[in-house]
Amino acid sequence: MIDKNISVSINNLFFNFAESTLLPYSIPELKRVAEIIKSNNFKVEILGHTDNIGGKEKNQILSEKRAQAVKDFLISEDCSVTNLLTVGYGMKKPLAPNDTETGRAKNRRVELKIIK
Repeated sequence: MIDKNISVSINNLFFNFAESTLLPYSIPELKRVAEIIKSNNFKVEILGHTDNIGGKEKNQILSEKRAQAVKDFLISEDCSVTNLLTVGYGMKKPLAPNDTETGRAKNRRVELKIIK
């Protein structure tokens, strides 16, 4: 991932529609991610993405807040704040067409990119 400069979606990460509060089902996966980051002293970018429902500005803010929610959780698990950067992309980088619920679900995601 580092050499190829790629990001990966965090699996099992859940938010209610149009909200940025992490749901309890997300905790086990985020604890696993926190351990990986800490044990390797990784510096990571946390990238928030949305589908196209709700307008550009609203989705931009939502993507930023979701990335920040992940960052806040990782900090609470003793990941170094200086190793965590957040970026919100809103609906700018879809993985799939937004014309079906399946496509929109793929586009609502938070990714990690290890940068060091």
